[in-house]
Amino acid sequence: MDRRYGLKSKGYDFDKIVAIVGAWLGLEPQHIVTSGKRRHEVEARDIVCCWASKELGMSQVYLAEKFGVSQPAISAAIRRGDTIIREKQLELK
Repeated sequence: MDRRYGLKSKGYDFDKIVAIVGAWLGLEPQHIVTSGKRRHEVEARDIVCCWASKELGMSQVYLAEKFGVSQPAISAAIRRGDTIIREKQLELK
């Protein structure tokens, strides 16, 4: 909880996470939030979903609306994102 409030007080929100992940992967933010099946875009969406849900406490329903997909699709993206974050040792700072 403390980390969540600390991140929010530093200005972290959905758009900032999208921008950070986009910068790391060399993608424009609009390519992350629009549908597409290119590997890097999917990977970026998975990371964004995981951090937005786990670090900022955003609901899966909210994320589903932002990405235009179903809640079960967001749940799967969060699981994939968690794996990617652990494998690449990424940290939201």
